[in-house]
Amino acid sequence: MDLGIEGKTALVGGASTGLGFAVAQRLAQEGARLVICSRDSARIQDAAHRLSGEVLPIVCDLSDPRSIASLVREIGDRPVDILVHNTGGPPAGSIFEFDDGEWERAHQLVLMSFVRLTRAFVPGMRRRKWGRVVTISSMSAREPADDLALSAVYRAGALAAVRSMARACAGDNVFVNAVLPGPFSTDRWTELVAERAARAGIAPEEMAARTHSNLPTGRPGDPRSLAATIAFLASDLNQYLSGAAIPVDGAGFRGIW
Repeated sequence: MDLGIEGKTALVGGASTGLGFAVAQRLAQEGARLVICSRDSARIQDAAHRLSGEVLPIVCDLSDPRSIASLVREIGDRPVDILVHNTGGPPAGSIFEFDDGEWERAHQLVLMSFVRLTRAFVPGMRRRKWGRVVTISSMSAREPADDLALSAVYRAGALAAVRSMARACAGDNVFVNAVLPGPFSTDRWTELVAERAARAGIAPEEMAARTHSNLPTGRPGDPRSLAATIAFLASDLNQYLSGAAIPVDGAGFRGIW
C-alpha cells in the first residue's frame, strides 16, 4: 500500500530507541526523508546508521527551548512535512511526591516541547497546504495511573493542544492527532516495571508477570504496531482524521469515550 509520503521530510523526536525508533524505521521504509533527534549523541548516531535512506541525526534535548531553537536552525530550509512529537516520560510517582522544579521540568518536556515544535514547523505546513502532526502521548492522559501523575497531567494538556491545533489547521490540509499507547516492549516499559517492583518489594519478573496477566492481550505491544498506526496518520491516505486521541493499547482502556 502506497502511503504517499515518499520524498516527504519527517522529523521524529526521541528516535534513538523504543517507539520513536520504530516510527522512524517505518517512515523510512515508506520512502520518507528523516530528521531524527535525541539527547544522546552516540545513540542517535547509531540509530541513523541502522535506518535506511536519507537520515539527518541531530542531538536535541526537547525539554530545553535553546536546544529546540538549535534544532530548528540545523534543519534550516528543509520543509518538515511530518512531525512526530515523542519524548521520554517524566519520572514516575504519585501526585504529592514532586516539588515545583520537577513539575516544571515535566511541563517543559511533555507539553512545551509540543508547543515549540509545532510553532516552528506547522506554519510552513500550512503555507504548503500539506502537513501531518502526531504526538505520542500515553493512556495515562485519558486514564491516569496512580504512579504516573506528571505524565497524566501534562499529556492531558497536550491533548487539548492537539484538538485546538487540529481545528485551526484543518482548512490547510494539516491534520493533527495523538496516539495513546498502552504498555509496549520498550526500555521505558522495563524501567516502569522495575520501579513498580521496587516499590512493592518484589522481583521485576514477578511484577512483569502480574502486570501482563492484567492486560487483555496478556502481553505488551510490539512497537512496530504503533509505528504502523502513526504511519497511516502521517500519510496522504489520511484525508479526514484530525483532532483525535487514538488508544493503541490492546483493549486495555475500559471506557467508551
